[in-house]
Amino acid sequence: MSKYLFVQLTILATNKGLEIVGVLLVITGIIIRYMIGRNRFNRRSITGVETFSSYERMNLTRLLEWLGSIIGLLLIIGGIIMVVLALLNHHSHPHK
Repeated sequence: MSKYLFVQLTILATNKGLEIVGVLLVITGIIIRYMIGRNRFNRRSITGVETFSSYERMNLTRLLEWLGSIIGLLLIIGGIIMVVLALLNHHSHPHK
């Protein structure tokens, strides 16, 4: 195992590392979901209907946006769980 990877794993194993990674996951999930929502909004016409150049483009776009939304949601949930676990671990094991 390389020294760099060992240092990264050591940082992640700490409560602070777990909190940082959790917050980064939440932020990443929010950004992904925001970008998908913004793209959907920008695709709407003046009447509020989403417009696509073709039927195939519509199906592919909706599939990719659905997958992206699920991934974003999983990142948010995973990040929240990591932060909560880090906080619970911090409170159950005070500084030595």
